[in-house]
Order: sequence, then C-alpha cells, then structure tokens
Amino acid sequence: MQCTACGVEQQQENKFCTACGEQVADVQALGEIPKLGVDSLNSQSIAELAEIAEPAETRTALDPEAQGALVTTALLKGTQSATLLQSMVEGGISEENARNIIVTAKTEIMRKCMRSFFWGIVWIAVGVSVSIITYSMAASDSAGGTYVILWGPAVYGIYKCGKALYQWFKVNNL
Repeated sequence: MQCTACGVEQQQENKFCTACGEQVADVQALGEIPKLGVDSLNSQSIAELAEIAEPAETRTALDPEAQGALVTTALLKGTQSATLLQSMVEGGISEENARNIIVTAKTEIMRKCMRSFFWGIVWIAVGVSVSIITYSMAASDSAGGTYVILWGPAVYGIYKCGKALYQWFKVNNL
C-alpha cells in the first residue's frame, strides 16, 4: 500500500504515513466507490456515499442532549416545529420522541428568556435606583451637590428585556 500524498510504500497495518504523516487510506477496505457527476447526485446516491464512508453498523446516533441542542438552535433560527418534527421522523426518531425533544427545547428556551428578562429588570432597577438616590442626596444638601445618572445599566436592561421578549414570542409562535 502506498501513501496517496507522497507515494512512499507503507506497511499494511500503518494508519499514518511514516514519511509525511498523512492518513493512509485503505482503498481495499472501501471497495469500489461509485463515480458520480454533480448532476447525478440525489438523496439515494448521497445515502450510498454515506454508507460507503461510514457503514450503518459503525454509525452512532446523536445522544438526546445533542439532539436537543440542534433543535434549540433550529427553533431560535425560526424553523417551524412541524418542519422539525417531519425531518426528525424522517431521520429515524419516533414521532413521540421527536415531539418530546421539541417541547423540551421550547421549554428550555422560554426558561432562558424568563431568566434574561428578570436580569434585564434588575439592570433597569439598579440604574434607576442609583440615579434617584444620588439625585435626592444632592437635592437635600443645602450647598447643592453632585449626582449620577446611570443610564447605561438602564439601557442595557431594556435591551435584555427586549431581546428576551422577542425570543419568547418568536419561539411561542413556532
């Protein structure tokens, strides 16, 4: 067997080339790879190529946590629940499990939205409270005084609340 990168002869058990370090492909193990043009690619030929690259016996299914992360990402990007359900069922997941994964992902997104909204309210309260307290202290001083208006935390809080509400309604309507 020869290295496809540098052409140096390799022993059969080598996985990497001893000269250049490239991975040595065992062409006999792959069998004959069909020659397909770009125009002839369809779902069946892609599935055949995937089977050659990684036979079904060696493929590992995504764990539930990874499935949930993919569904969460798809929901946040605006993919409809029905579309997700259909693609998951076509991918070999039972309809009941697919529905459970989608509901769990939606619940997790809404929980994060509520937490983000809460912290947005906290930021607004801190900014407004410090501004009011320092103004009242300055106003009560007979010689006058200085006060601080913390508009930065208030604006950041408004942003966090707005973003949380946007995601909440976006996911709720999918």
